[in-house]
Amino acid sequence: MYTGPTYTQGNNLANFDPSLFNPAQVPVVGSNNVPVGGQVVRLSTSSMGVVSTIALAHSERPDFENQGRGIPNYLGALALSPDATQGFVPSKQDNIKRGALRDGTGLNFQSTVRAVSSRIDLGAGTEDLAARIDHDNASVASAAAFDQYGVYLFVALETSREVAVIDAHAHAQVLRFDAGRAPQGLAVSADGKTLYVNNFMDRTVGVYDLKPLVDRGEANVPLLAMLSAVATERLTAQVLLGKQLFYDARDTRLARDRYMSCATCHNDGGHDGRVWDLTGFGEGLRNTINLRGRASMGQGFLHWSANFDELQDFEGQIRQLAGGTGLMTDAAFTTGTRSQPLGTTKAGVSTDLDALAAYVASLNSFATSPFRTSAGALSTAATAGKTVFTNLGCASCHAGAAFTASGIATLVNVGTIKASSGKRLGATLTGLDVPTLRDVWATAPYLHDGSAATLGDAVRAHSGVSVSDTNLANLVAYLREIGSEESVAPQLAGAGTGLTGRYYNNKTLSGTVRLTRIEAVDFNWGSARPGSNVNANSFSVRWTGFVEAPATGTYTFQTITDDGGRLWINGVQVINNWTDHSATTNTASPINLVAGVRYAVTMEFYENGGDAVARLLWRTPGNTTFVAVPKDRLFPN
Repeated sequence: MYTGPTYTQGNNLANFDPSLFNPAQVPVVGSNNVPVGGQVVRLSTSSMGVVSTIALAHSERPDFENQGRGIPNYLGALALSPDATQGFVPSKQDNIKRGALRDGTGLNFQSTVRAVSSRIDLGAGTEDLAARIDHDNASVASAAAFDQYGVYLFVALETSREVAVIDAHAHAQVLRFDAGRAPQGLAVSADGKTLYVNNFMDRTVGVYDLKPLVDRGEANVPLLAMLSAVATERLTAQVLLGKQLFYDARDTRLARDRYMSCATCHNDGGHDGRVWDLTGFGEGLRNTINLRGRASMGQGFLHWSANFDELQDFEGQIRQLAGGTGLMTDAAFTTGTRSQPLGTTKAGVSTDLDALAAYVASLNSFATSPFRTSAGALSTAATAGKTVFTNLGCASCHAGAAFTASGIATLVNVGTIKASSGKRLGATLTGLDVPTLRDVWATAPYLHDGSAATLGDAVRAHSGVSVSDTNLANLVAYLREIGSEESVAPQLAGAGTGLTGRYYNNKTLSGTVRLTRIEAVDFNWGSARPGSNVNANSFSVRWTGFVEAPATGTYTFQTITDDGGRLWINGVQVINNWTDHSATTNTASPINLVAGVRYAVTMEFYENGGDAVARLLWRTPGNTTFVAVPKDRLFPN
């Protein structure tokens, strides 16, 4: 018996049994980072165990306008013929061998991904590759269903808003008819006279009359009714619009010839597990990144090479790769440096582009890890691995609550850059953006070029990392169990004791020093004295020393003072509010710091009268909130 949905290696597996499929252990790439094909799984109805698998092969059909090479991915549920002799698996097909580096050709709108339906010979238990159906002018076939006699196969074409009607024996298209946005489900009524189409992004179910087709052989499937499928929409109007745009390629602004939508590579906000050759776009081999959860962690610049500084930069990719005319007007797009990814800001220029960005920003949660215990706790091996993580200093890059130090172009080279890594925006690639670890259990293959098949391979690919086999096994167990459950990346405590504070009984930081002590700057004295020799009012303090960055990434410093406050980091004044005022927050511009490096810091403060407050805070990589700079990261001069 064949059951669906079926799995393809590299897919985003939201609800899977880790005992049957473990992306941390199963190799998903072959030579030259080319993935193996998807697989259809045959299960026993009695034991639900795997009886056999059928590999879906890489098609070598030449790349033309109406066909192309590639490997099936995003496999939909198998459609079983009434006589149980054949089945079809709808999917997209990834042309993973194509690219300026891999075969000397560039990716384009019609030769990157294509919608296909793969025929399975159920008697032989193999794929009939010659009968694979290439659905031209579409990139994702999401569902399939037979009519009651097995004569016709209906296939939902998600990106083109259509349903294809296929002669199931000749393997040829009879017709296509229009559906709603992102058709993702098909069902034929018990009497075989009606077809139901679930239009995912229109929130409707289309009801179609099959009688002209099945009774009279007419190439006609009339629409009978369009039913509402959602009583109460849970998304805001802007986010819903953005999601509709995300899934669509029928809109010529988004794609040419109905091929590539955002969801083609990021279905349901996830990732397709593929490594694309983007050399022709000024990059290199790039592993598709999962979008989920990134909005919740203060993600800095986007992509492996940090080549986007706002979600609206996808406008360029829509135009260059998908072949769309763009959601912005040409005049707006060419204003200033807006056509460049890091140029003039695009936010606020196009309502639709902002809606698309709002949808991506709404993907603000990570999934839980299925590898934890039934109670949701770390396993024994993972607990040991957490200690290995701490001792190896992994949090120097995979930091904070986000388990990443991603920030403002915080590029890090851990020794994995090679010739095939290509460039960054056509220029030298000096480093890569640090990926989060919260979803590594489901995001194989690993590293920017997918060259690490397993988490263990990814760890050992880091230069300068030496770890025993036992410690590596435990570390991998911890990485697999981070999920959304871990609160913060564990890191080694610093050795600091605080800054040197010198107090004066005036507002001008002059004259005799009345008090010297080593301390963190986190005070709310109210009307009390800071010390026995210091005035309650009309006093000033200068704190000097060094601050040590626990992780490489983007830091934002902040002061809260009542009254005047000034701050210098590494010799540069970043805050200056030397006035009388009540407790006031001042925030410096973000800066990039390197893990383990100590940077000079000076903070000055004066109190005139009333309450006195002096606090030095920071927002560290991987975190979204400001906290007082801890004493163990501050060092006296």
